[in-house]
Amino acid sequence: MLLCTIALLCTALVSCQDEEETIVNEPFVVKSIEYVFEEGDGVSTFEQKLDTAVYVNQSNQDRYVEWRPYDGYYLETTFSSDDPNAFTWVTEGGTIMVKDVFVLSGKPYANDAGYIPYQNETIRELPSVSIKDGTTLPPNTKLTYTGKIIFKKIVATYLLDIEGAYTGTLQTIKGKITKTEPYSVRSESVCEDL
Repeated sequence: MLLCTIALLCTALVSCQDEEETIVNEPFVVKSIEYVFEEGDGVSTFEQKLDTAVYVNQSNQDRYVEWRPYDGYYLETTFSSDDPNAFTWVTEGGTIMVKDVFVLSGKPYANDAGYIPYQNETIRELPSVSIKDGTTLPPNTKLTYTGKIIFKKIVATYLLDIEGAYTGTLQTIKGKITKTEPYSVRSESVCEDL
């Protein structure tokens, strides 16, 4: 009887230890990220009409004005994945940064010079490029700017390798990144007397 009780206690102790090992929530770190084009991925562009900007100089002196067509437009990045573990490993309140995607010679690459947040939501940032057009308006004139802003959209497949900080367990998460950014401007300006 005593031998049976000891055997049961040992079995219970071993099963509790196994249970505890599986419950441990191990932190993961980013090892690398790779971007590739699969079917349906690629680069495209689209246009959006800009609001008309009108500058009036009713004084008898020259007036310098600046037109900034990128103001109010954002760079948007969205990560998505069908993998149920794609975003669960991110610690609450923590922001994981990964290399940004860029396209060179028709192929996507991980940009060593830029990092973006890896999150399951759309991240909006101001573009790093600022476009402006400045000119001097003579007295009693009106300047009208019209145009279109061209956006570049990148859709790529990402392969994110993460590693368990304690066990060294490797996982690869696959998903999509969609990045939309202001790319260029086509504009026209007309100056006329008042």
